[in-house]
Amino acid sequence: MVNGSSSAYRGIPGFGVYSATKAALRQFVRVWAAELTPRGVRVNIVVPGPTDTDGLHGAAPEEFMAHLATTTSMSRLGSTDEIAAAVLFLSTAQSSFILEASCSSTAAKFRSTPEHRVLRVLGEPTR
Repeated sequence: MVNGSSSAYRGIPGFGVYSATKAALRQFVRVWAAELTPRGVRVNIVVPGPTDTDGLHGAAPEEFMAHLATTTSMSRLGSTDEIAAAVLFLSTAQSSFILEASCSSTAAKFRSTPEHRVLRVLGEPTR
């Protein structure tokens, strides 16, 4: 499992180096999946998007956090429990046919693009 960023998919002024490194990680996931799948190792990337964390509360004013919430399809920040549930799912046998998935909570769902296989999960995480 690799931790990505939505910055890899869009241009954000002032985030060039950060965005480039996250885009490079996305490409590594593609290559690692191709190289490691024959050995029985699956590789996926999680793109948490704006997530409500203690660190964010300590570093950003409430106005900025409210703005971040408006950038998601669900008009709210994700929770660490929601991100953990996605990581847990992608780490279990229930997702054994999923490879190179890019889990993005910025879109509040898994999104399909021509360049990678995806999973769409809606509703409450399975416990």
